[in-house]
Amino acid sequence: MNDRERAFLYGIAAGLIVYALAIHGADFAKADAGLTAAVAYVGTTGVIGINPGCPGLTVPALPAGVTVTYQSGGTETKYGRVSFGTLSGADRDYDQSGAGGSGSTFRDILDIRETLTDFSKVYAMGGFIQLFANPSIAPVSALYGLTGEVYTTAGNAQNFPRIEGHDFATFHRGSGTVTGLVGGTHTAYIGYPTGGGPVTLAQGARNKVSNYSASTVADARGSDNRANNHGVGTLTNAYATYSKITNNAGGVITNAYGTYVATPDTVGQGVGSITNSYGLYLENQNVGGTRYSIFSNGGTSRFVGAVELPGGISGTVTTNNLLTAAGGILLTGDPGGSAGALRWATNRVTINSGTSGFAINSSDNTRTTMLVDDGGRLELTGATAATTPLLIVGPASATAPYSQWRSSAGDTLWSIKPGRTAGNAVAHLKSGQSVAPTIAAGAALGTAPTVAVRAGGTDAAGMVELTAGTSPTTGVAATVTFRSPYFTAPKCVVLGNARTGSAARQAYVSSTTTTTFVISFDVAPTASTRYDFYYWIVE
Repeated sequence: MNDRERAFLYGIAAGLIVYALAIHGADFAKADAGLTAAVAYVGTTGVIGINPGCPGLTVPALPAGVTVTYQSGGTETKYGRVSFGTLSGADRDYDQSGAGGSGSTFRDILDIRETLTDFSKVYAMGGFIQLFANPSIAPVSALYGLTGEVYTTAGNAQNFPRIEGHDFATFHRGSGTVTGLVGGTHTAYIGYPTGGGPVTLAQGARNKVSNYSASTVADARGSDNRANNHGVGTLTNAYATYSKITNNAGGVITNAYGTYVATPDTVGQGVGSITNSYGLYLENQNVGGTRYSIFSNGGTSRFVGAVELPGGISGTVTTNNLLTAAGGILLTGDPGGSAGALRWATNRVTINSGTSGFAINSSDNTRTTMLVDDGGRLELTGATAATTPLLIVGPASATAPYSQWRSSAGDTLWSIKPGRTAGNAVAHLKSGQSVAPTIAAGAALGTAPTVAVRAGGTDAAGMVELTAGTSPTTGVAATVTFRSPYFTAPKCVVLGNARTGSAARQAYVSSTTTTTFVISFDVAPTASTRYDFYYWIVE
């Protein structure tokens, strides 16, 4: 036994002596007799006992309600309902539905038991400890109200099924209603009921696992909270963890965090490593009629970093919607950059719906609402043959193109301008291209001809200008080469006369490929005369 333990045991013994004096008051004879009964000793086993066997001393009769049990030759000594030392003989029954189970046995060092019938006070307590700190110099040590520590002896190789520093529990075995049943409460008070200076860090409870060894800890849990229903009763609301912040007295809370997960710390005594780091990990919530891994009942959810969906968004919409956003989905960012607001790199997005599977509404036609980048794919499949897979609804009147197809460089390839005029629906389709196709003169235009594709011409539509040189003839007049090849040779190239005399040349398209179309004349042109033709191509 070390000095600290010996001092603690002697302190308890001194308390027994004072209690004996308090029982008998100022009556010297009774006080002496009570003191005789309360003479304490510390045996070789470190057990505090009450020794009635001192020579010349007798055991007095104690007042009603006070009992002292002496046990000669044993290791247990009781004073009232307080026991010191390990139990002798058979182990004591321990009726608790805890780790040991109901009817298990235990050994203890200090055991206090009492039955309370008087609940007329504000509080009823099984034990009460108060420590008042009033230092005269600046403290250099921490202050503990109560410390409970359990040690395994160094070098002992025995296995233990469970070790707990402390165990607080409440048992409701009556049939009445308990408004609040709390297993344990940890509170850090500042200024209660008065006073209280600044505090750098206040923690109501601090739970942690600290491994200073080279051993492996299979499962380290800083806090393990559970709501268990082991009976046939009903838990209306089961919260394994419940968090709430209160500010109801006019104070200020700068940042309120219901739950805060800090960045893992690997700096300290050595350089540590973490293989996989999960700020928040949710297992598959596959139990219950309605199941949500995350349910937000309101407010804004914000993700500064990326949101990954490695499995995509897939499933069959039945009674519960696969993806529901009654208030809409707001995506901000740079759709043209490498990190768009909503981006698919290689996987395609498939939307199967009979009506409105995916709707985009925007009042600003200068901003990109949805972008499918290079390598991506957007596929819309109607539910029935009568369904329109892609439906673009424009405004009643539009002053600018409502829908556009652009290249990755920003060139407008196609644009649609819908509207209504005098009650009739109208629509304009425009093709765009930053650089026009090229054109080369054929033998039918003679010597030194000039040819051109008028500005604004595209691979889909435009106008060609053909001016004959000297000695023109019949046959190939010009070959137009597309800026970008078609996937297959155009199935239709429509030519239209755009200048006086052009019709007389009996021009026609003599051949098409994925890269060109050829214009030929059946009637030779007149030298130094210009002929213009419109063209429109359908692949």
